[in-house]
Amino acid sequence: MTAFITPDEQLAAADLLKYYGCQPVSVRQLTGGTAGFIFCADNKYLLKIYDDRRSVTERCIRDLPAQLTVLEYLQEHTPLRNRICVPVRTKDSRHFYTHDNLTGVLFRYISGSSVGYDREYTPDEARQVADLSKNLHAIDTAPFADLCPAEDFNPAFCEKLRQLLSEKGDSLPWYFRELVLDARAMLVLKSILCQETAKHLKKLNLPFVLCHTDIHGGNLILDPERKLHLIDWENMLLAPREADLFAFSKKDYFSLFCEPSDPLVLSYYHLRRDLEDIWEFLCSILNQEYTREEYPVIYGHIERILRQIRES
Repeated sequence: MTAFITPDEQLAAADLLKYYGCQPVSVRQLTGGTAGFIFCADNKYLLKIYDDRRSVTERCIRDLPAQLTVLEYLQEHTPLRNRICVPVRTKDSRHFYTHDNLTGVLFRYISGSSVGYDREYTPDEARQVADLSKNLHAIDTAPFADLCPAEDFNPAFCEKLRQLLSEKGDSLPWYFRELVLDARAMLVLKSILCQETAKHLKKLNLPFVLCHTDIHGGNLILDPERKLHLIDWENMLLAPREADLFAFSKKDYFSLFCEPSDPLVLSYYHLRRDLEDIWEFLCSILNQEYTREEYPVIYGHIERILRQIRES
């Protein structure tokens, strides 16, 4: 008999049985999952369920078939084998399933825990992250070049951010209103700068490599053998290597990456990520996706990102 704690876990178990023929003994919901819910089944499988009522879900699942196909290729044909999350196909060989407002994807469970956001990498972890990055960027993309989404240097969210600030800024919950409105003029100017920089970079025909684009402690699992595994590939992209390197460019250990980088491209990706994070936070706030208990944490994230944007 399967052990349940919550109705959501019961629904996850029902999906596992219906779409994968798997009847787990235990299902437990994990924390995290900005676009939906994450469940662990028998410490063997990890089920991600995306909810299309959440504002960031469309971006996360837009290229899902291509991304999961590429992950299969990386597992079978590259040095990233057994260092990434591996998708499991449904009973009818599909990469994912859908019903109602939900999209589900199953992965092999990676034993361990995320490195997290609240500490710096150890020297060995920094070396491993650099090695993972170099191996990723060295992969021949020809076998999936027509499949994988590619950087178009069109940060369309910048226009949407300005529109939101103009039309809905005053409608934000009081908890966030003053913080955001005080930064409105700065965000408008920085979003214009981001778009103009993107136009310039597009003309340079920069070389593209395969990038994860979201390498951070939350997406790195440290297993019992102290090996790092890279998960959450929803933002996979053929792009300049700076799309990954920017996250480490201000760290003392950046020299470990030993990859050529352009300061302008690094600064573009720094600014783009911060602005996009602000945009998604504000959309989620207006869509009432956070509880009042979560407000202080979200406020802290927005405050930190706004500080980074001001200093950029």
